[in-house]
Amino acid sequence: MIINGDVFKTRRNDLNMTQAELADGLTCQATISNLEINGVLPNFDILEGLTRRLSLTVVDILTTRLVTNPLILLQRQLDDECYGKVQTGLKKISRPSQDNFFERQQYDYLCASSSFHDGLIEDANFHCDQMINVPEKQRVWFHYALANTIKAEIWQQKDDLFKAGVCFDSVIDIIKKHPYTEPSFSMTSYIRIYQALAEHFLLVGNVDEAICHLNKAFGILKQKNSIWHFGELMMIQAQVYYENKMYGAQEKMISAVQELYKILKSPQLARMLDKLEA
Repeated sequence: MIINGDVFKTRRNDLNMTQAELADGLTCQATISNLEINGVLPNFDILEGLTRRLSLTVVDILTTRLVTNPLILLQRQLDDECYGKVQTGLKKISRPSQDNFFERQQYDYLCASSSFHDGLIEDANFHCDQMINVPEKQRVWFHYALANTIKAEIWQQKDDLFKAGVCFDSVIDIIKKHPYTEPSFSMTSYIRIYQALAEHFLLVGNVDEAICHLNKAFGILKQKNSIWHFGELMMIQAQVYYENKMYGAQEKMISAVQELYKILKSPQLARMLDKLEA
């Protein structure tokens, strides 16, 4: 079931309220923008506060309408790791205007992430910079965090762990201010971030910090009863076992991942397994 964002926007305009005024004391403006544009369900406590402030009922805000926003559909394809389909889909739509800052950053994130995973590093870097350079008042915090995450991974590919660390420092600051809550519209975003952080801290030899971020990712999956990116996280856990000289546990974990891959094939997991064999 999808929240009807049009109802929120119409009622807010009827009351002559800005998004910032509606969000005041409850959430951030980016959440309101995401709710109105994409119908994305925020934390239930936030939703309850917003409906009370606008004098709306549950019946008013719920809808079974089909999702037609192409950016939402492309986001789902990205979550399914269909990077080529995302690239193709993005070519069929125009980049949103600067006035529509939420969708513009969403578009740039889709471009950056799909380009990065398809090996188009300079394209990914360009779109990351577009998100990072957005004026602070228009910045959507989770897109900013994701942009810095991808930027850090680009620096890793260039063997510059210092600059990667600077980007990840920004990411850590952001997620400290915006910790994961249940329910959340951005489960996949948090897992991507925590997975990247765990891999980074393994690269720089900080195993304890890697374990911390890995456990946060596993915790989200447990809350959501999901197996999204489970194989990739298990591969990072196997590397943790290796760093702690728990070679037997590492071997068992890798065997489990190999069996899982037979059922849940993932391009990213395939790359991780190929890298291990190499």
